[in-house]
Amino acid sequence: MYVLNFDAQGIQGIVTVRTAWIVETGTDFPRLVSCYVRWGVMDEIKLLDVVALLEDVPSEGLRRGEVGTIVEVFADRPGLPGAFLVEFSHDSGEAYAFATLRAEQLLQLHHRKQDAA
Repeated sequence: MYVLNFDAQGIQGIVTVRTAWIVETGTDFPRLVSCYVRWGVMDEIKLLDVVALLEDVPSEGLRRGEVGTIVEVFADRPGLPGAFLVEFSHDSGEAYAFATLRAEQLLQLHHRKQDAA
């Protein structure tokens, strides 16, 4: 997965737009999979948020795209950016890895409510 952030002029001034792209196996071109405006506070990663890895973490045996849950938030300190403890679990709920990661390594995932039929 590749992530591209860029500034764009919006109605309320300059905003940051985040796009996510993948190159599927057997293809040689990227496909857009996500595009949204980053809205500051609304985009902050919080306890129990679901996130995806934006890069491999070989030291933990984790690969880009794996999905986990934020189980601890470590606050920013002067000269030291905040970090998150992320739990990675099998579908059965059994944890297979824990990793302390920076926000830049994570993509916050959002679930959209489906319209009632």
